[in-house]
Amino acid sequence: MHRLAVSIAVCSALVAMLPRTGETVEAATVRDQIGLLGEPQLLVGMAIFIFGVGGVYVLSVPCISMFMRVARQRHPKAMMLASSVEPTAFNIGISFGTAVGSAVVAGPGMASAGVVGAVFSLVACVLTLLTMRIDRRRG
Repeated sequence: MHRLAVSIAVCSALVAMLPRTGETVEAATVRDQIGLLGEPQLLVGMAIFIFGVGGVYVLSVPCISMFMRVARQRHPKAMMLASSVEPTAFNIGISFGTAVGSAVVAGPGMASAGVVGAVFSLVACVLTLLTMRIDRRRG
């Protein structure tokens, strides 16, 4: 939760440090720029940053902890393998996401990237919940 607060603080600081000049030679004031905070593109960008960066820490750490706990309980002699499988799976996920993202941009176009990302996020949430449910049953 601490890292989510840091993400929000960093995002707020970035907004506060937006350039104070526009297309005119006259310097823009904070009051002039406050309307920018109502722009959907900026709000979505902030949400992606907050939930993307914050979500990595808020969700991945408990998942990794559960993975290592299960490995320790059920396969204590394979802890080294378990320790190496987790980052390997993480990197495979990054590679897969990058490949799918580039295929989406090259195919249907950039406008579809958000929808595809949302679908992947929903699938990840469902798989996380399913994994937690299985863990509780076996627990």
